Amino acid sequence: MMRAKFTDLIDECRQMVTSHLMPLFSSLFENADVVLLEFAEKAESNVAQQRFFEAMKEIQVKRTALEQVFLEELMLCFQRFKESTHAGVSTQGIVVTEESEDFALVDKDTHEESVALQNMTSKAQLNYANDIHALRQRLALLVGGRKLGEEEIPGGPRQLAECYRVATRQLALEPRIKIVVFVLFDKFVMSQLADLYQEYNSRLVVAGLLPHLKYEIRKAPDTGVGPARRRSGMGGGEPADMASAARDADHGRQTVGEETFDAICQLLAGRRQVSGHGDAGVTGARQETLPKPMLVSAIDQLQQADQASVVSRSTLDAQLIPDIQLDTQLIDSIKLTLVQQREKLFGGVDRRRVASADADVIDLVGMIFEYMLNDEAIPNAVKALLSRLHTPFLKVAILDKQFFTQEDHPVRQLLNDLADAGARYVVESDLKRGIFPYMRASVNRILDEFDDQLAIFAEVLAEFRTRLAQMRHTAEVTEQRSREAASGQEKLQQARQRARELIEAAMEGKALPPAIDQLLRQVWADKLMFILLRDREGEQSPFWGLALRLMADIIDSTVPRADEPSRQELRERLPELQDGLREGLERLANFGNDDTAHLFQLVMDGQCAALDPSLAAAPAASTSGARPSAVMEKQSTEPAETDTTGAAERAPSPREETILRQLVEIEFGTWFEFAETDKQPRRRLKLAWYTQKAGHYMFVDNLGVKAAVKTRHELASGMAVGRVRILAQERAPFVDRAMEAVRNLLRRGEKISA
Repeated sequence: MMRAKFTDLIDECRQMVTSHLMPLFSSLFENADVVLLEFAEKAESNVAQQRFFEAMKEIQVKRTALEQVFLEELMLCFQRFKESTHAGVSTQGIVVTEESEDFALVDKDTHEESVALQNMTSKAQLNYANDIHALRQRLALLVGGRKLGEEEIPGGPRQLAECYRVATRQLALEPRIKIVVFVLFDKFVMSQLADLYQEYNSRLVVAGLLPHLKYEIRKAPDTGVGPARRRSGMGGGEPADMASAARDADHGRQTVGEETFDAICQLLAGRRQVSGHGDAGVTGARQETLPKPMLVSAIDQLQQADQASVVSRSTLDAQLIPDIQLDTQLIDSIKLTLVQQREKLFGGVDRRRVASADADVIDLVGMIFEYMLNDEAIPNAVKALLSRLHTPFLKVAILDKQFFTQEDHPVRQLLNDLADAGARYVVESDLKRGIFPYMRASVNRILDEFDDQLAIFAEVLAEFRTRLAQMRHTAEVTEQRSREAASGQEKLQQARQRARELIEAAMEGKALPPAIDQLLRQVWADKLMFILLRDREGEQSPFWGLALRLMADIIDSTVPRADEPSRQELRERLPELQDGLREGLERLANFGNDDTAHLFQLVMDGQCAALDPSLAAAPAASTSGARPSAVMEKQSTEPAETDTTGAAERAPSPREETILRQLVEIEFGTWFEFAETDKQPRRRLKLAWYTQKAGHYMFVDNLGVKAAVKTRHELASGMAVGRVRILAQERAPFVDRAMEAVRNLLRRGEKISA
């Protein structure tokens, strides 16, 4: 039986799971119309299409009930776990034992529904395999160490899928449409659970459940990059300067990296001579060179002493500075700390005995990290994190100088990946999102396990690249979904706007009864909109032509007649008009409101009012029940995604005109930087989609999530005054950029900057 002291822990985990899921459910419902519209457009018949539109209405109406039932089922999952005492457990309608891991649905749902559930859970278990495995190990401790099945993990993928299946019983949908509803759950919930399961594990770790549990990572094969003693030994006897040390490794043609490294070496040597510090390191045979093990030992001692510094783990893990985005003083403090670290290193040994080659690489590492701290593309939180690697990289530079010359060196590649991933996939406003937790884990592992064996860097690199690939894939998928949703919303808005324009033009100057006015603006606009969305022929469709003819007939036959001759003329035409109206409404029943009899009666009442002056002048109380569709009613209340006032209302300046022309041809994937106000941090967003017709540009954040929609005029106005700018793209790897910057700035005798 579970120990009683852990009952509160499981309740806290349930609340945490719920808090993660509710925003995902909101996203599901917000995107339901767009996704179902996509399926409707691909339906094989008008009848099938109508079912999808009915599903849109059904889901919105029963949203609250769906959420309530889901949360109730989820609560039962956690309650059953607390009460579980044996291996075979029946959970929410899924009968599972250790011998059988297949879904066995106790109700009479179709086989297709079972397959859909199995597919989404299998995919989730694969995507979150490491986190799910860790949950099973940790939760097993709460039930006496018994091995838990996937279906027994409270809040696990299997249980979440089953909770959703039970909740969807509230929906009166045919099985085929319900499968699409499962697709919605898979797309907007099951595929977005990485953060949930990471925090779930974190809660259990804090409670003391297997805090040191590690996944088994297969070690990378020997890369040939070991301690430098393979080439130069751990003691003295290395060449007198850094450049010759690099050339000794390969007598062939120099690579770009070797050429850059040699140039830096020569510039550093020249700087020592000019500054009068030529005796800072050993040259020739004047002094006995400091043995490499002693220098490495001094760096080890420095690393241990610096654990309590401003860039120590306690600072980053415990507080992480809530306003780190704005804390420029922090970066200055880190720069000073890194300089002090190198001064402490030289102060702990006889500096005159440090070989010039070693003294120069120590300075070069400092310059590379100073470049990192000055790089505006790297968030401050990432700078603070990576600065903790300064001391380990001093040791790397002493042990293996090929770090500076070989582009495929594992240590160099790891620093490249960490810096570039930090610039792209870190969200400073919420460091639990994105790649930052994995970056921190990589840095911590280097600090904990690196002694003098560089193989640890290859292992950390392989593990981090696996996480980075997952993050990149998730960001790409999320961005694609954001793009699809924006495209779908644009179609809806354009169709709705087109319908409104036509109706307004047709009604202009006509004094129609209130009920007819409402019918046209809401119900008939609905029909026109659905024809544009569902019929591939659009305005060339026969249904479109029919809808316009009927609209004209309705308006013409319901405008009040002022004299008897005109009333008589209408009486004579009414039988033919009404026959055509009845037949036309039947043909258009699949588009929007399908209550043909009710609509026909509304028009007939309007026609009667047109023939009777007394009825025309009176309020149409008996006909005011024209029912707008749920889709039109919902859309009419949607707030605009962007404020187009201001820049769009005035004539653009010459500068803005130039920018407007550039924006017409801007490429997808271009990164922008936004500075909304002086007090807010700058945001880096990627252009994921735009429409030439409406001039709307949609931007996503580092993780592919929709972050902003701007009009073309808003962008041009912001760029003209410097609040918005386009960022440079396709940059070289971080170490390549840093080495080149160091060389150029040493030539000019300037300070290092990005």
